[in-house]
Amino acid sequence: MRRGMRGPHPKDKELFCETELARLREGAADLRYLLERGYAQPGALKLVGDRFQFLGRQRQALYRSVFAPSESERIRSSRLKPDELAGRPLLIDGHNVLITIETALGGGLLIRCDDGFLRDIAEKHGSYRQSEHTERAIHLLQKAL
Repeated sequence: MRRGMRGPHPKDKELFCETELARLREGAADLRYLLERGYAQPGALKLVGDRFQFLGRQRQALYRSVFAPSESERIRSSRLKPDELAGRPLLIDGHNVLITIETALGGGLLIRCDDGFLRDIAEKHGSYRQSEHTERAIHLLQKAL
């Protein structure tokens, strides 16, 4: 069986070093501003990405993590605490959760997003393959549930 990698991208150290993180934070602030004023995400991201000359993975990080403040607040306010889930049906996007856990186990890049969630930028869409971390990731997810 072919196994996919979910570890750090070879360029992550340079794309997300302290200097680049400072630029990304500034770009994120601009993107948030535009999104809150009703700009469509693709256009706003292109405008900000071009202004700061962000590369693909940097733009993907912003795409996955930055939301209009009102949207972030709406999502945050609808979250439930673990003890509020007892006895209730729970739907999980297992594909994305599994990839995020595998990325964490492999030492890949995870981002704390505006809505409070932790996301990866693995971009595995239709190309998912098991990794050396899949079994452990499944076990950790089962244990958490």
